[in-house]
Amino acid sequence: SADLSFAYFALAVEDGS
Repeated sequence: SADLSFAYFALAVEDGS
């Protein structure tokens, strides 16, 4: 779902990788 995709994107942004 789009919500899950956004959550994954936010996680990647927070990780900074």
